[in-house]
Amino acid sequence: MLYISALGMAFGATQKGKLRLSLFVLLSLTVAACVGIINAASGHSLLYSIREAFYSAWSAEAGAFAGLVFERLVLPRD
Repeated sequence: MLYISALGMAFGATQKGKLRLSLFVLLSLTVAACVGIINAASGHSLLYSIREAFYSAWSAEAGAFAGLVFERLVLPRD
């Protein structure tokens, strides 16, 4: 989950002023699909795979929000 949060934070920090909800939804769906497929392929049950996909999408979105805050408050470019 730490890597997924870091990926989300990098994604959020690169968004700058062009905040688009569709990109964040696409990020969370992509992360959820990848994690769900990886867990299903490794032999975990369907409910476990869905749960891990949900937690991973949540972690990516939290990281993206942290990246937005980091870009806005910590990295002033003026």
